[in-house]
Amino acid sequence: KEMALRLKDRDKALEKTQSSHFLALESVHRQLRHLQEDLLAQSLAEQTRLQAEWQRQLQVVEEAASAREHKLQEQLRQRSQDAKERGQEIAQVRRQLAQAEAKLSQGAVLLEEHCTKLAGLQEMENLKAHALEKALREGEEKDRLLQHLQAHWATARKHVSEGQSHFLLPPI
Repeated sequence: KEMALRLKDRDKALEKTQSSHFLALESVHRQLRHLQEDLLAQSLAEQTRLQAEWQRQLQVVEEAASAREHKLQEQLRQRSQDAKERGQEIAQVRRQLAQAEAKLSQGAVLLEEHCTKLAGLQEMENLKAHALEKALREGEEKDRLLQHLQAHWATARKHVSEGQSHFLLPPI
C-alpha cells in the first residue's frame, strides 16, 4: 500500500511537473507565436514599405522616361520640321540654279551669236579699213600726180605765155 501511495504521490508529482512543464512549454509556444506574429508583422510592414519605395522609384523612373520620350519626340518633330524646311530650301535653290543655268545657256548662245556677228563686223571693218587705206593711198598718189601735173602745167603755161614751148604735158 505504501508503495502504491508513493507511486501515486510520484505520479501526482510527475503530473504536477509535467503540468508545469506543459504550462511552461505552452507559454514558450505562445511567446514563440507572438514573436512569429511580431516578426511577420515587421516583415509585412518592411515589405509594404519596400513595395511603396519601389513603387515611388518606379513612378519617378516612369516619369523621367516619359519626360525623356516627350523631349525626344519634340526633338524628332523639330528635326523633321528642320529637314522639311531644308528640303524646301534645297528645292528652291535647285529651281533657281536650273533657271540660272538656263539663262546662262541662253546667254552663251547669244554670246556665241554676238561673237560671230562681231567677228563678221570686225572682218568688214578690216576690209573697210583696208579699202579706205587703199583709197587714201590712191588719193594721195592722185594728189601727188595732180600736184605734179599742176606744177608742170603752171610751168608750161608760163613758158607758153613767154612763147617757149608748145608741149603742155610732162615728158614720159
